[in-house]
Amino acid sequence: MGQKSWRMDPGEFRAELLYLLCLADVRRKRDQGIYAEEGYEEIKNHLLSKYRPTLGMLLEGKALKEKALREKALDGRGRCEYP
Repeated sequence: MGQKSWRMDPGEFRAELLYLLCLADVRRKRDQGIYAEEGYEEIKNHLLSKYRPTLGMLLEGKALKEKALREKALDGRGRCEYP
């Protein structure tokens, strides 16, 4: 069986790189207490819409789906409904 490869063009690579560099800086500022979690999420969404990174968008979609599933599994008191 042959393997298919996926290559990024220079524009996609640049978008991924700039997104990850900016996101690293925003995370550092969040961890230092400069940004609140809500501000961090807002900035992260802005960076996603600005740079449109292919992998970043895929990973963010996965993170959002997992977060929604986790919240759905929790009752209102933060306890899991499943045994």
